[in-house]
Amino acid sequence: MAVGFFIVSLLAKLLEFSHPHALDFVLALSGIAGVVALALLTSRANLDLVIHFLGRHSLEIFVAHSIISGAIRILLQKIGHISSPAPYLVFCTLAGLYVPALVAIGLERVGVNYLFFLPKRSSEPKDLRYAVKASPYQAPDEHR
Repeated sequence: MAVGFFIVSLLAKLLEFSHPHALDFVLALSGIAGVVALALLTSRANLDLVIHFLGRHSLEIFVAHSIISGAIRILLQKIGHISSPAPYLVFCTLAGLYVPALVAIGLERVGVNYLFFLPKRSSEPKDLRYAVKASPYQAPDEHR
């Protein structure tokens, strides 16, 4: 099914239509079908642990992927003298996904959980009666 939508969308893009938005619906359906097909392939390939790992560390990946991918790109360009786009795509994508997650796991084992998350609050309730400060524009009330 997804292959059929891909072929239809490819043919539709290759053929010129007079209205620029005539193919939006077909292209949207082909994108949806592609995502569903990718999800089915992922579930059949038993990649649940990989997806769970990436989902569990999605904040760390979101925060640090551009730094890691940029560093890998610079290493490949300056040290490796690689100009082909395929190694950049593979290595920067893999490093951008897995290095931030592995750094988060390492920091968690050392006890530095607050690099990507705020520290957890204590569970004991606080007495806020004395935490309220008077406004600087109010005269102090001595009968409180």
